Amino acid sequence: MGHGPATFKETDVKRAVRAVTDAGQSVAGVRFHRDGGFTVVIGKPGEAVKLNAWDEVLEGQHGQN
Repeated sequence: MGHGPATFKETDVKRAVRAVTDAGQSVAGVRFHRDGGFTVVIGKPGEAVKLNAWDEVLEGQHGQN
């Protein structure tokens, strides 16, 4: 079952990542949300980053649906 169309385009993600790097920060990754949005995660590339304390709980539910 799909989650519906994304509310952004690839160019939006590239533009956001470029803005972060232009600001002198490193991008650890990009998280894509079920609601169609995304978050650019700041940190060292490949570094495990938690956005908040609920990440572990929510990640555990992905295989249960």
